[in-house]
Amino acid sequence: YVRNRAFTGLNLLSLTIGLFVAYTAISYIRFELSYDTFHQHADSVYRLIRTYRSQDYSVIGFANWDAATNRAQQQQLNALKNATGVVDAAQFITSDAPTFLEANGRQIQTKNLLTTNTPGAFCSVFTWTLQQGTFQNFADGTNKVMLTARIARSLFGDDLTNAVQKRLKIGVDYYTIAAIIDDVPLNSHVDFTV
Repeated sequence: YVRNRAFTGLNLLSLTIGLFVAYTAISYIRFELSYDTFHQHADSVYRLIRTYRSQDYSVIGFANWDAATNRAQQQQLNALKNATGVVDAAQFITSDAPTFLEANGRQIQTKNLLTTNTPGAFCSVFTWTLQQGTFQNFADGTNKVMLTARIARSLFGDDLTNAVQKRLKIGVDYYTIAAIIDDVPLNSHVDFTV
């Protein structure tokens, strides 16, 4: 009788562990397959990347991307846009170096700053959820910035209605806050805070 109880307990424990492992594996696969699906046209968005690691096998990048003039960068983007089937192209780079932000009398440190010289295309290729401001305001002019809600709340508190059009200091440079978006989901290949 005792032997059967131990055997039954071992079987139940094995079944529980097996179900837990299967559930974890299915959840992980679902999460991995959900990357960038929150964007409106996710099935037609592709990315060409440039990385610094020497272990990459094939890398497609812009020649002299870090020293190219605005005109040269625009020519490269126009060449991409003229390719068959390409509707729009956006260029951006993210930096994970810690940076200080200052606004509304508060200073915080953050990382994952994204820089783009194609803000209009960046907001049309990727469909972020807008909370305050406009994407058009972000795309027009220069020295504009778009914040995620978490960063905006860190600088302005819970009431974000007055944050748009305020000045934001990043390092030693000043920018105008043009828009505030929802926080970037964890299942996004493009991860940024500002």
